[in-house]
Amino acid sequence: MENCSSKISIHQGTGTTQNARFLSALQPDYFLLDEREEIDYVVLAQKISKYLKYFNESDSVNEQNDWSPFFAWESTAILAQIFKWNIEDYEKKYENDRKSIALINDNGEQKKIIKEVFEKILYDFIKLTDKVAILDNSISIKEFLLSSKTAIETQLNAILSKITTEVSISTLLQSYQFNKNIQNLFGLLLYWKNSTEKAFTQQLESYPSHTPHYALFLAFLKLLGIAKTHLNDFTKRHLDFYYKDILQLLPQKAQPDFVHLLIEPVANKNAFLLPKNTVFSAGKNSLGKNKFYASTSDQAINSVKIKSFLSHHIVQNNWKKTDLFPLNATNTPFSAFPSSINTETGLLLASPLFYMKGGTRTITLKFDPQILDPNSFDFWITGEKKWVEIIQENKELTQDKYIKLTIPASEKPIVPFNKEIHTGEIIATLHPILKIIPKNNTEKIDCKTLEIGITVNGLKNLIVATDTGVVDINKPFKPFGDFPKNGNGFIIGCNEFFLKKGTTAQFSIESDALSSSLFTGALLFEMKNGKFSNEENKTFDSVYTNNNPVKEYLEDEIPDKETVSGYIRIQLNDAKYEKEKFLEKYIKAAQEKTTLPEVPVIQSLVMDYSLTQKYNFNASDDALNVLEYYHLLPFGYEKLSPKSSLSLIPNVPNQGEIYIGFENAQPGKGLSILFQMAEGTANPRKDLAKISWEYLSENNWKSIDSHDIGDETLGLLQSGIINLTIPDFDNTQTVVLPKNLFWLRISVNELDRICHFVGIHEQALKAVLFDFENNGSGFLEVTPKETVSKLYQPNAFVKKVKQPYPSFGGKKQEEDTQLYQRSSERLRHKQRAITSWDYERLILQEFPEVYRVKCLNHYRYDSGSVSNVSAGYITLIPVAKSLSSSTVWEWKPLLSLSTLQRIKNRIMGLCSPHVRLCIKPPVLEKIQITCKVKYREISGADIRLYADLLKETINRYISPWAYSDLDIDFAKKIELSSLIQLIDNQSFVDYIIDFKVNQLILDDEENTIIKKMANVKEIVPQTDYTLFIPNDTHEIEELKNNC
Repeated sequence: MENCSSKISIHQGTGTTQNARFLSALQPDYFLLDEREEIDYVVLAQKISKYLKYFNESDSVNEQNDWSPFFAWESTAILAQIFKWNIEDYEKKYENDRKSIALINDNGEQKKIIKEVFEKILYDFIKLTDKVAILDNSISIKEFLLSSKTAIETQLNAILSKITTEVSISTLLQSYQFNKNIQNLFGLLLYWKNSTEKAFTQQLESYPSHTPHYALFLAFLKLLGIAKTHLNDFTKRHLDFYYKDILQLLPQKAQPDFVHLLIEPVANKNAFLLPKNTVFSAGKNSLGKNKFYASTSDQAINSVKIKSFLSHHIVQNNWKKTDLFPLNATNTPFSAFPSSINTETGLLLASPLFYMKGGTRTITLKFDPQILDPNSFDFWITGEKKWVEIIQENKELTQDKYIKLTIPASEKPIVPFNKEIHTGEIIATLHPILKIIPKNNTEKIDCKTLEIGITVNGLKNLIVATDTGVVDINKPFKPFGDFPKNGNGFIIGCNEFFLKKGTTAQFSIESDALSSSLFTGALLFEMKNGKFSNEENKTFDSVYTNNNPVKEYLEDEIPDKETVSGYIRIQLNDAKYEKEKFLEKYIKAAQEKTTLPEVPVIQSLVMDYSLTQKYNFNASDDALNVLEYYHLLPFGYEKLSPKSSLSLIPNVPNQGEIYIGFENAQPGKGLSILFQMAEGTANPRKDLAKISWEYLSENNWKSIDSHDIGDETLGLLQSGIINLTIPDFDNTQTVVLPKNLFWLRISVNELDRICHFVGIHEQALKAVLFDFENNGSGFLEVTPKETVSKLYQPNAFVKKVKQPYPSFGGKKQEEDTQLYQRSSERLRHKQRAITSWDYERLILQEFPEVYRVKCLNHYRYDSGSVSNVSAGYITLIPVAKSLSSSTVWEWKPLLSLSTLQRIKNRIMGLCSPHVRLCIKPPVLEKIQITCKVKYREISGADIRLYADLLKETINRYISPWAYSDLDIDFAKKIELSSLIQLIDNQSFVDYIIDFKVNQLILDDEENTIIKKMANVKEIVPQTDYTLFIPNDTHEIEELKNNC
């Protein structure tokens, strides 16, 4: 059927407000036997005095005399007569006559009717001003009343003249200016007569010049007021009799408030116990009585202190960290997860493979099975003076899908990590480090194998020594001496090469033809166990593979007797140089003065080397060279031992984490921490946060069972104390966070589901208001912060007592009117939640901060789905009232998440166990109006101000509760014509065109627009619990030219 609606009539109600709860019949002043005030008696006496005959001294009476002179011309009577002058009657008379003359065709008769109204006003006004003239000059209001006479009479005469001279009265009554003059006149008259109220009160209280008979009359009125008060009190006596005497219901007693106190122990003292009911002095209350608080439980006080307060969180896969310690306890709310700068998190690779002192150095990486874009990462490596960044032009992805990183020969050596020069986290490694930092929006990346390739070309950082000593390879040198013979040779050492097992070196030797031929058959000796050996009779062919690596990073120098390995020796082995053949040829040539035999010379010596190493995380580690893996964390690092895969970024299951570090903590000590929260700052449109508590031991986080921790904060939604006993831990070698502290970690799954912090404090306890002197002192007012500062009985172990925040939770004794209201509702719902009426009244009674609540029977509204035909489900929509923002459109009538949770906990104990209860805030929608407006042509008009006034007028119409004390009501259908009329009725608007309305649906959890219904024909709320909130994005354009 086309006209069928899924909405159910019982869900269309508006719920109940705090104001609507109270029955007017329960108010003692609902019905008063005598409602008259002194001013009414004064006016009555004036009227009655006209009918009382006056008898003179001779006991004779004159028909012309009465008692009115005694009561009509007194200053008090004159002021009362002015104040009771009913201007509203004239206004009603004018409006009625204005409508009635439409039925009269005679223009003269129409003028006469309208004119009589203002003539009557003028006549009465003149009579009153004549009486004002005789007032005592000491009455200050007299001057104002007389000075205003001319302006009002001029206004009246101008109106009468206009009525007389105007040809058509109908045309005159439609004149904007004439109607404006009428409004101004009535406004002036109301202000003129209301100004006498204060003067009349002064007449009753302190005027010294009353005539004796009138003073006696006023005294009688005062005495009559006492009797009147007693007479009118009978309704309250009746209510008290019914509720207090018959039903035996009494007002609820005052509920004591609580304070959080901080105990600072004397230095160098052992832990001590403050027993339950320890008394603290709190000065005096507003009645001058002494005020005391008593601790609510035994509390162990020790020397544990908060040393560090840190947090990190993830926003769009960007890691951010903050040091919260400077913000702590400054009495300014702060988010635990502010919009701080990004922090580096990623993968650290430490290995001797990266020890490269010179030449053109190339690193290739392949994270199989991933194919990674090198431009999505930042790469840093430990340089000689600092961290060296591998810049954009030195990064590329090869055709074989390897990440290729190039370090040019101009760059200084790559050396092992040194905490003195490599800033940041101090990594416990002996090797150089390659740091891989993902850039923005990088998801978690896992790899099964990692292949690393190292290539160094043009390395000249070699140590070369012939049999005669160390040579400079940058200059030509004689490798086999001045008189070469077999057995002569030279040593090549390069620590960075010999550190890497399996590395293959290619030596580029530039020499003369003679020397080149000699290297072909030269022998290659390796140093093993401190000796050079050639067990396999190897010859030098310019290529060498290192299979005997050294284990230490050493400076390149010639070996000594303690050197074990890390060198090769190239030894001459040529028949032409057997024994002393070369020397003999040299001597002979010298004697014969012929050409001397040529000595082998090396012009230059350069080494290239390379190595490819594959690390398989699914198999046992059989790699030739060690590779250490670390995750760089916001405040430390974590050493990894990958078993099946390696992740490039740390695995953080929660959006945010808070770290609190304590010094002087020892296993078994008690920990009592006050969390002062800025209640109401959590997002009320989201579910409760999932919070986990953990502690750090040996670089591993261990969970704290919910049974082992006392949490009064409702999951960081309200202020409260966290209590726990410090478990066994060892943080002497901690690297994920600063060591030698006891660390607590609070993990939160969504950042805005917890409140902002005001401060956290150690050594906290809770104390309750206590009638220590048995003088009947109960809760009267909140105890300001820093009021409680000492124990009632001094304790030698306590140095100082602090109360950093005001008291909370107190409630004054119930007043009689509140008793009537509560008892009346209790007689109906019997403290059980069954009907909608029951649910709404119970919530409003228990939670005064709730202004309106709507109960939806058989209605399911949770994160899973929304259905208005779900049997067994009850949905409650509570609404707040208190303005919490100076900007109207920023404020939303939403209760805090902690209040919603407390409502749910309370109602669950009052309803059937079979009820499935949903507590949700209202759905928020906005209305956006787009139109072009032609303003009236007024000299000096501020057009921009008009646009702002129109926006405010529209918002006041759609959301009146946001601007005043009007009831917050759930949205109903709005006709577009009513908005058009609203704008058109503004005095500065001439006409409007191109009027359009957009309906904006806001996200349930965020203040973002998720749906825009453009150019709607009627405004219909999308749910049964929608609130239209003010909108500052109305598009109102000035129409400068006529259509």
